[in-house]
Amino acid sequence: MWDYSLFFGRSLYDYPPDKDIFATTDAGRQIVGGLPFIIPGVTIVAERFWTASTTVIPYLLLGLAAFRFTAKDNKKLWLMMGLWSFIILKQGPIHPPLVLCAFVVVLLWRRPLWVSIPLVIITSYLAEESRYTWMFAPGLWLAMLEFSGERLHAGRVKAPAWWRAIALGLAGALGGFYGATLLRWSNVMVNRVASVLTSPAAIAPVAPVAPSVAPSITVASVTSSVTEHPLLWYRLFPNATYGIGIIPALLIAMAPTIFVLFYLSATRKWILNTWQKFALVFPLLAFLVVGLIVSTKIGGGGDLHNLDMFLIGVLFAAAIAWENGGRQWLREIDTSGIWIKGALVILLVIPGIYPLSALRSFHFAERIPWLVTLTGVSDGRFLEMFPSQAEQDKILQTIHREIDAAKPQGEILFMDQRQLLTFGYVKNVPLVPEYEKKVLMNAAMGANTEYFQTLYSDLASHRFSLIISETLRAPVKDSSYQFGEENNAWVRWVVRPVLCYYEGIETYRSAQIQLLVPKQDDVDCTSELPLELKPQE
Repeated sequence: MWDYSLFFGRSLYDYPPDKDIFATTDAGRQIVGGLPFIIPGVTIVAERFWTASTTVIPYLLLGLAAFRFTAKDNKKLWLMMGLWSFIILKQGPIHPPLVLCAFVVVLLWRRPLWVSIPLVIITSYLAEESRYTWMFAPGLWLAMLEFSGERLHAGRVKAPAWWRAIALGLAGALGGFYGATLLRWSNVMVNRVASVLTSPAAIAPVAPVAPSVAPSITVASVTSSVTEHPLLWYRLFPNATYGIGIIPALLIAMAPTIFVLFYLSATRKWILNTWQKFALVFPLLAFLVVGLIVSTKIGGGGDLHNLDMFLIGVLFAAAIAWENGGRQWLREIDTSGIWIKGALVILLVIPGIYPLSALRSFHFAERIPWLVTLTGVSDGRFLEMFPSQAEQDKILQTIHREIDAAKPQGEILFMDQRQLLTFGYVKNVPLVPEYEKKVLMNAAMGANTEYFQTLYSDLASHRFSLIISETLRAPVKDSSYQFGEENNAWVRWVVRPVLCYYEGIETYRSAQIQLLVPKQDDVDCTSELPLELKPQE
């Protein structure tokens, strides 16, 4: 929520307005997740409700738009397909900005080119701004829908459909790859027109678009981004971080859907020619390869969310099948064999197994003694309950007290728990943006020595009179533990140096909060710094 607030709620923080605040969350998620911050004084409850809504509503809108119906169709069947789209995509899960981009793509399907081309350019640009790996997705999806969704005439796709699919695919690539350049060029032209309209006598020459802005995405930059963090290929298979492994989980999640699609094609209930099959399979394979590679980057591999483009691509393949025979087949499913009916049941049941198994409450902290007895755990902390309201109030009072005591001595660093600043639970504390937990974690996984030199220098000089963090612990783990490599990077680059220069004065394990202050005695932390980094003098 702290990240989401930065796009529309920048004014919530005591920080110079002319300085940038960096966050690891992409612009697309900041815009979608941060819309409530347009409203002054928005509460944490409202923001939580909104973010929960964004994990449901965009999926439903996408599914209902993809599986279109006519007046003679069974609306219950259409609603069922919308709900199925929701549960099949939630297996990722998929970030809402990409789901919304996919929703726009569906709306552009079979629309006039004068509408589709500019909008797919804009959609591709917005997708790339959210995550660079998404930049080609809208164009490929739309070309796939247009070409493979075209009805055959004497076994062929008519020439206009070819040109239409190519034009839309290229428009999407243009928007994703050159969107930033197009935006700057359009701004130049708008300013030019405005100057002519307001002062015709003072017509200045049009400023050229500098080569340095075109394009912002290059092969070198993409390669650098992929290789910046280690690739943990073992996470494609069963491992401690994601027990079942990426590939087996993907097979379980999508194999029933793909099997039904193959069945429809093999039995000629859904007729495709060779080129249409290629137009389906090629983008899906590209999405699959990209998703698998990104899933192996350190920090990933804990679920299927990096297979997002592939999951939506399979959904679009199902929508094409629905348009070209699948809808009629579902209406007459009673005449099909028991085995294909069983596949449909599995297709509906599998996506719900994990969410149902994970259902639980994190409240009822007041009932911990009862729950310990009923569940048979050895200690209440293993229940992972949220702290009671009384304990929350106590923790907040302590934070206020320690902040008031520390203010005269130096700056206050919210390494974690920045939502306390966002929603006014803590006021009149200047923001220190650079050492936020996720930013630190990202730098640790990339072994960013320059970034950490600055941090260690600040720690050694006791720049911060108080640090509010999650509970810092320093166990070293291997790949037999969940996110073992990430834990070790965090311990090596962050925890050990911080705990060498600072010491905890209050620790609340139930809320994962720790308050740290500088150690009074001079300490030599050289041995605790990775790669023998020393603080700058």
